[in-house]
Amino acid sequence: MKDEKIDSFYLRSLIVILSTTILTLIGLHSLQFILILFPVLFIVNIIQDGLSEGLANMMMTLIIISIVESIPMGIFLAIAFVPFTIIISLLIKKRKGNVNILGYSSVAFFGSILFMMLVIKLTGTDIVKLIEESSREVFDMQLEAFKNLGLGKYELFIRTEMLEDRYKYVLLIIPATLLILSSVASYINYLLSGIILERLGIKIVNIPRFSKLKLPENIIIGVILMFAITFIAGQVGFIYYETVFINIGVLLMMGFFIQGLSVGDFFLNRLKMKPIFKVIFYIIFLLNPAMIPLVTMLGIIDTVIDLRKIRKPRSL
Repeated sequence: MKDEKIDSFYLRSLIVILSTTILTLIGLHSLQFILILFPVLFIVNIIQDGLSEGLANMMMTLIIISIVESIPMGIFLAIAFVPFTIIISLLIKKRKGNVNILGYSSVAFFGSILFMMLVIKLTGTDIVKLIEESSREVFDMQLEAFKNLGLGKYELFIRTEMLEDRYKYVLLIIPATLLILSSVASYINYLLSGIILERLGIKIVNIPRFSKLKLPENIIIGVILMFAITFIAGQVGFIYYETVFINIGVLLMMGFFIQGLSVGDFFLNRLKMKPIFKVIFYIIFLLNPAMIPLVTMLGIIDTVIDLRKIRKPRSL
């Protein structure tokens, strides 16, 4: 019986290492977006067999990637995913709430990205500078297209100003964008690892349905506090307070927008709409930029008055 368990453990380890290695190589050479799935099987491995065993398999996979690709690639993958994998796995094992798991793991992944950008900068490559140059190229291409349209000087001036403002805005919200991407990566890994664990008979992850998704109940107080602190920091001479202010605003609007979508999904479920029609509805809905502020406002309203009536009543 003991020998069978040992054989089962080694077989699982082999499957995890080979599967993740193949997935990573595909991501590096063709489908880059699937690289965010690198931690999934290791999260499952840690939950199933323990932290040391899961990390050992992760290190073995990174060594293989370093040999097949390059040592720097192995190092960057380690920086990006090892801290995140440890934190989200331990939080799941301790059965923490969804908000805590997604919150802490998102911050961990965000921190790893910043550290990786610092390491890359020390090697002589500035990621932020590359983003600036890419954005400037897009700006110049759009400006050239406007010039080719034969616009008048005043109209060309107005459009140039709009493009310039958009260019500056894109650069300002880089931190918020990275944090949003970190949250998306965290949610995807949490969701997929939970599905795999459930298939294996380990019901330790409890991910709520999208229609029940909501921001923390004290988010309004938190919003007021964050903006107040940022405003005070600006008054006492903190020169980057406007950038911080804008990034906080972007994060909050994204949060309210997602909650607004959740509210919409809740009421579509009430109408018993079939999934395929819901997908078509959302695609049409999201392709209309004018609807984004309305969805965001719906999320804000739900935060204030609980349209879905899903909050737990406060105890006296």
